[in-house]
Amino acid sequence: MDIGQVVGSTIMKKVGVYILRCKNSRYYIGSTNNLERRLSEHQNGFVKSTKYLLPITLVFFQLCDNLRRARSLEYRLKSKKSSRIIDQIIREGHIKNYKTRVVSSAG
Repeated sequence: MDIGQVVGSTIMKKVGVYILRCKNSRYYIGSTNNLERRLSEHQNGFVKSTKYLLPITLVFFQLCDNLRRARSLEYRLKSKKSSRIIDQIIREGHIKNYKTRVVSSAG
């Protein structure tokens, strides 16, 4: 299920993977079963990883069938450690199957 970028409040209590842009321009990748609650936790400084990186901006959310799938996508993206891949996901509006390497158009 590729829903992609943020599309209003209908996604707030759905399961999915999200990407935040922090004040230092770095990305934070997470997964949740309630986006509204999780964003509130981030914005109010309750998440250790982003507490000192406020303000944060939600730049991407993709719905998943279940939390297990969302966590799997989250861990796979985090293992890539590539802002190029994250930028591409945000631009394209969905997470492709990143089991294989993304080929750069520059080379």
